[in-house]
Amino acid sequence: MIKIRRFNEEFYDAMEYGNYHEIFVNPTKKELDIVYNEGFDIEDYRGVRFIAKNDTEQLFVFNSDLLHAYAVKKIFNKNGKILLDANYQMVSGSIEGNDYVVSESDTLWESEIKFSNDPVMYLEFLLETDWSWIDKYIYFSDWWEETMVPKLKLQLITIEQEKLSD
Repeated sequence: MIKIRRFNEEFYDAMEYGNYHEIFVNPTKKELDIVYNEGFDIEDYRGVRFIAKNDTEQLFVFNSDLLHAYAVKKIFNKNGKILLDANYQMVSGSIEGNDYVVSESDTLWESEIKFSNDPVMYLEFLLETDWSWIDKYIYFSDWWEETMVPKLKLQLITIEQEKLSD
């Protein structure tokens, strides 16, 4: 028996930012390939950026030439700072290869999270959320559990200790 998985993928939008960039929601492998191959202006660097919105289980992907803040403005018509607001239920990151394994999230760096309106609430949201649904589209969970969860826990401890010393 053949098992068919149904995905709610769709072309979302596109925008000009240096070059033309397509944005897909809940992408297929073919759409990830389109985004990955869209452009490589920076020393032949290729990559994919993503924004995952947990409450709707939507994964937005776009070429790495397009910065997260510009994609947020296009997709949600909001300032890029909503990426650091637990009320918007998002996480973002980057993929460097065409194997679609997540490699980085510059919005989760300690220096960035401090700009959140409530860093403790945001970190607790990130750590308490089940992000496994993202694995339907890209390889996320191993990177999340092995790399980010320990770093985020350490950030939370550091912020809480700083509050106690104030």
